[in-house]
Amino acid sequence: MIKEQAILEDHSEANEQASKVLNRVIAKAINSSKEFLTFSGKADSTALFDLCMKLKHRRDDFVLALQREVVSLGSDPATEQNFAGWVHSGWLKARLAVEPDSDFVIVSEAIREEESMRMALNDALKSGDVPLLVAPLLKSEMEFSENLRDTMKELKEKLKPEDYVDVHKE
Repeated sequence: MIKEQAILEDHSEANEQASKVLNRVIAKAINSSKEFLTFSGKADSTALFDLCMKLKHRRDDFVLALQREVVSLGSDPATEQNFAGWVHSGWLKARLAVEPDSDFVIVSEAIREEESMRMALNDALKSGDVPLLVAPLLKSEMEFSENLRDTMKELKEKLKPEDYVDVHKE
């Protein structure tokens, strides 16, 4: 019993730090899931609705897997989105209510969402606090996110309205 306790004490700080890092990713993935749900509700095309729902469910599965890992580390997993995600959700709903071409807005915002998701995953992996068994899951999700972002960029070009002016292009 004493050896068990000593082992747990040795790893409790590392587990705490790993839990914090994973909980940040969980909160970001919850943001993402909620955004894809919002996107699906505003999609004009059935194909985009279906894609957004599949992405929402994928993120929900990812959240659940990470929450299980946090529990296995002896901590409480995040169950809510972060503040930035909450604020962006309000902005997104306003933008979708005002702009006429919902599918274009959805694809544009999905690009931003995937860039943000990729950054959260990259930060977690670079932290050095991610458990070795969880790192492949984060790497896989980051690769998926990068591919999704690239796909959405291609789709954005195809959906671009005639009168669209990109203020970010030089």
